[in-house]
Amino acid sequence: MRLRHLLRCSLLLLSAGVVAALHAEPSLTLVATEKKADPDQGPSAIRSVHITPGPNDGRIAFVTSQLLEKIHYSKRTFDEAVSGKLFDKYLESFDPQHLHFLQSDIAEFEKYRTNLNRLTVNRRQNADVEPACQMFERFVERLQQHVIYVDQVLKSEKFKFDSDDRINVSRKESPYPKDLAEARQLWKERIRFEYLQEHLGKLTAKKKADPVSASGNKPGKDKSAPTAKTVVKKKSEHQEIVDTISHRYHRNLRFFTDWNNEDVLQVYLNTLAHVYDPHSDYFGRAQLESFAISMNLSLSGIGAELISDENGFCTIRHLMPGPAAKSKKIKEQDRIVTVAQCNQPPVDVVDMNL
Repeated sequence: MRLRHLLRCSLLLLSAGVVAALHAEPSLTLVATEKKADPDQGPSAIRSVHITPGPNDGRIAFVTSQLLEKIHYSKRTFDEAVSGKLFDKYLESFDPQHLHFLQSDIAEFEKYRTNLNRLTVNRRQNADVEPACQMFERFVERLQQHVIYVDQVLKSEKFKFDSDDRINVSRKESPYPKDLAEARQLWKERIRFEYLQEHLGKLTAKKKADPVSASGNKPGKDKSAPTAKTVVKKKSEHQEIVDTISHRYHRNLRFFTDWNNEDVLQVYLNTLAHVYDPHSDYFGRAQLESFAISMNLSLSGIGAELISDENGFCTIRHLMPGPAAKSKKIKEQDRIVTVAQCNQPPVDVVDMNL
């Protein structure tokens, strides 16, 4: 057991060392153009995402596959069987509930199922990782269609629950939808389920906040209650739930539209490592840096611990000794909404991946 553990650690660290060297000059190849969304398709702009492999991505993929073949304790050849598992697991890494990819998408990419090994190994030490980019782009396209449809349903649906509706919450073993019409039906069922969950959550919160009313006793007159002139009009429960669900979907979409070639390669090669062993991981440049920080217990920065709250705001959770605390201009619970470099225009960072 100890030998297996040591071999896993050596593979992980060796892979990280090779990748760090090859990533010395990272290439950001995300091309995103914005166009106005149709008024009936949702409030926010739609980003057309196209990702191409970076100049070093093919070499990194080849070296990683060689490390797994020759150094991993299983000594397993990267053959057609491994290629098939990589194909399935990579698609499921983006769509584990089989809600986004259509059966036509799977059929289109089926040519890669038994060829990913050849595209990776037999390419003169420079793998072809274009299939990974193509499958990710298709996922983002389907996710955009999903979010647009969610906005349409939230705008028009009355959300009445007066019939015996049923939903399959876990679709991991279910087939992918056969076409866009079937996918939309699944999306609508999921939206209604999420709406009901939010509604029940609010009912529970009200009972906890007002135990007197929940017990059946009449609450006494609250002298401190605001008068009619001071009452601020609040959103209805329906509008609060609609805003919550819409924000959740748009935030998830923005998370993926902000990806670049390094993010795609990270998932692709990490999936390959998991095919060999669920405890073997691939570390890209950013993941290697995080791993080094956690292992060395050292961090360089301004001394502010950041978190992303449920509303997508970057919030200062804790201040540590450093420039941030010394400036006296930053406090805990402050929200960072824009970031600017020197005299450059500020960049909106709300909903941005930390």
